[in-house]
Amino acid sequence: MALTQPKKPVGGAYGIFLNEKRPEFFKACQGQKASAVSQMGGEAWKKVSQKEKDVYQKKYDVAKAKFEKDMEAFKAAGGEVTKGIRALRTEKRNAKEGKKIKDRDAPKRPPNAYGIFLAENREAIVKTLPAGAHPIRDVGKKAGEQWKSLSTTAKKPYETQAEKKRAAYKEAMEEYMKTRGDNAGDDDEDEDEEDGEEAEEGADDTPVKKKARKAGA
Repeated sequence: MALTQPKKPVGGAYGIFLNEKRPEFFKACQGQKASAVSQMGGEAWKKVSQKEKDVYQKKYDVAKAKFEKDMEAFKAAGGEVTKGIRALRTEKRNAKEGKKIKDRDAPKRPPNAYGIFLAENREAIVKTLPAGAHPIRDVGKKAGEQWKSLSTTAKKPYETQAEKKRAAYKEAMEEYMKTRGDNAGDDDEDEDEEDGEEAEEGADDTPVKKKARKAGA
């Protein structure tokens, strides 16, 4: 029997919420653009209480832990990890446009000072947001405001960490290039986050498409 590669859960708590509610939203959006489903999901998520969001977060954590365990078992059994449809489409599009294709084996680009600050303070920031706050946009906005209000002295530790991570990344890339050659690409798609912005997958869930599709089509 062929091994089945585990499917990675995406989108965090919102992703779990959207997957559970998708049939309901899909039915309500019959005949509309496909993006109407994710738009309805985003609006509904804003109305979910923090207590309910915490439940979805726990569900996501459980799903993620299960995925990681199942993936290890899949590899141990000789399974070959393949890329998802979105990743393949992105690579195909990049190749067509003449862009360098991202090498997933390359060292990952480190976060900048703001990115480190955000990672360390995300949980505390989420707790300060009112019920119904957007899981990505509002967290990023609040984090940006806090970051900008920090003094130069308060930012220094994060900048020092970022410098060390950049140095380690540069060293790792030099070693990596020796083994893979000039055609190896680094983690170009993971651009540094700008001050006051946050980049996370799964908040929108709007598919990339050349022309609008209809829900239920």
